[in-house]
Amino acid sequence: MRKSRGFTLLELIIVLGLISSMLLLGATVYSHSQKKSRDAKRKGDLNNIRSALELYRSNNSFYPLNLTDLTTGTIYLKSIPPDPFEPRQSYKYVPKSGCNNATVLCNDYTLGTILEIAPNPVCAVTITCPTNACNFCLNPYGEK
Repeated sequence: MRKSRGFTLLELIIVLGLISSMLLLGATVYSHSQKKSRDAKRKGDLNNIRSALELYRSNNSFYPLNLTDLTTGTIYLKSIPPDPFEPRQSYKYVPKSGCNNATVLCNDYTLGTILEIAPNPVCAVTITCPTNACNFCLNPYGEK
């Protein structure tokens, strides 16, 4: 009787199954780390915008009616940063309701975005980001 030096079909199936499982796990971990990275960028962008808003307020005694005021005239930000995953989606800026900076000065605001890994708890206020309700918000005093 001759001995065979090859692998059996069962051994090949087991090895392929293990390799597939490892690839699937690696892809899942990679995808999650990419989401965490983009969320960290979003939070950093909102903090940069908040810093620019505070500079604007220290010079003008009120917050602007829209974010484009930060990039024109006196430059507080070079440009409004785009979302890292969806560049056409911008961050949401909502000045305090009822302010017009003529008769009622804006003294509060909410900045919002949609994080891919939703925080717990989500925003204390409901503002609508471009595609859905924002789940991460900042105001002059920190997270809302």
